Amino acid sequence: MSIKAFFYSVAVLVAGLFSGGVQAQEALVAGQEAVFTFTPSGYFSNKPVPVYYYKAPQAGKDAKVLIAIHGAERDATIQRSNWQSWAQKNNAVVLAPQFDKGPYPDRLFQWGGMEDTDPQHWTFQIVEQLFQKVRRDEHLNAERYFLFGHSAGGQFVHRFTLMMNESHVAVAVAANAGSYTMPTYQDSFFSRGFPWFASEKRLPPAQLAQAFSHKMVVMLGEEDTKSDALLPKEPEAMAQGEHRFARGQNFYKTALEQAQRLHVDLAWTLQTVPGVGHSPKGTTKQAEKIFTNFDN
Repeated sequence: MSIKAFFYSVAVLVAGLFSGGVQAQEALVAGQEAVFTFTPSGYFSNKPVPVYYYKAPQAGKDAKVLIAIHGAERDATIQRSNWQSWAQKNNAVVLAPQFDKGPYPDRLFQWGGMEDTDPQHWTFQIVEQLFQKVRRDEHLNAERYFLFGHSAGGQFVHRFTLMMNESHVAVAVAANAGSYTMPTYQDSFFSRGFPWFASEKRLPPAQLAQAFSHKMVVMLGEEDTKSDALLPKEPEAMAQGEHRFARGQNFYKTALEQAQRLHVDLAWTLQTVPGVGHSPKGTTKQAEKIFTNFDN
């Protein structure tokens, strides 16, 4: 997180505490970068989330809504900045929630809390709640939203797609994820299984088939072939491929094979981006076309 973003986030949270708790959010400010604190209901009510946003000046009741998930750097201002131009051109609202590492360690961020048997304990629920709140408070007509995540955010987005069958996502883009939950059932005694693989108990075939019907783009920079400090290196992750580009291809290939076994169509697509490495800005440019041209 940038120093500016950190102190802004702290100031918002402190203001809420001194006023007897976080108050209902006023109307979003249009035409400038801003932030508000979102307090989820239920299980995560004690873990408020700063939401960095941009609302286009001409965004009215018919505005599109995009929720952009940051990477392992945990700085949502990057996603807000990357999507600001698109929001201006499309009269849209961009929401970039920031899952700080203290309240949201890796198991609750890129893994979405999915190892918990109670879906109400999944961080994915926060994204759904955030959309519903902004839609209600801004009196928007949008019934669905776009979802984008890069790197660790790409991990979050593809797992969201697998597990959240009742979401309001129109189309999701999971870009340059470092590791995946493979959409197949692993029977090996020597494997850790779920959450690296699907589980028939946690993600039965009927639910997996439904996940395959959700629109998701697995987006990969063709130059994302380097190993860095943030690339997951657990044995299960390394078995998926040496680098992110290979892992994403293997994930999509596995999904195709599993969909054939289940005799269902796969609504997921694979897009590779020439000349782009592990770049949130590079994949954003490609994702902009998807969201701009999306037709229900």
